[in-house]
Amino acid sequence: MAWTINSDILKLKENKIEQIKAFENLLSVTYGTTYQLTGKKSKGKAAQIVLMTEMADYYRSLPVLSHSLENVLLQGNIRVYHPSSAKALFDAACKLRHPVLFRDCLYFCAGFRRADSSDYHQHIRDLDLKLQKIVKIARVGILEQVVQAHEKICKRSSEDEDVVEELLRWIYPLLANNMATDDENWEWDSCEGCYRGRSFFFCAEVADKDLPWDIEEKDW
Repeated sequence: MAWTINSDILKLKENKIEQIKAFENLLSVTYGTTYQLTGKKSKGKAAQIVLMTEMADYYRSLPVLSHSLENVLLQGNIRVYHPSSAKALFDAACKLRHPVLFRDCLYFCAGFRRADSSDYHQHIRDLDLKLQKIVKIARVGILEQVVQAHEKICKRSSEDEDVVEELLRWIYPLLANNMATDDENWEWDSCEGCYRGRSFFFCAEVADKDLPWDIEEKDW
């Protein structure tokens, strides 16, 4: 059974050493010094992000944690996306108003290839209605690209001329990976308990105006 982020968070909260480490990281954020996420495997690191976010919320230091987190995410190659972690990370991303973390959670939740995928519905069913709406809009955008590419392929494949390059040009946008925190191909990793494979379209796009917070507000 995969180690879920909920159990990760529970273990972190019950483990004084982990609590101290999370608090030390928050102090490092406050004083502008470097820090690392040290949770076990990628979902342990995700749980540490959530715990640090809870602490930052309590100590009214969400903006400073948010500003510090981007380099940590990008340098740490943190693969945390899993049905059980999506909601917790979405909530943390919204509290932090962190566009990179938010977009990656969104791309993962919206990007399942099968429209009837139970995993897709599992990803979004526990989100609040506002986040569900954003995920569904992103998914509709992906499906529209799929339909357009399919129509073009069907039309051109009936002709005799060589259209390989043209077909690749239509398909390539669907294969784009807009994930910022992991640029590798994804498949299910039993050790990490997360997805790493070609079961996803990571080509969704989210404009700043569609983020669920005021991007002009500097303090919250």
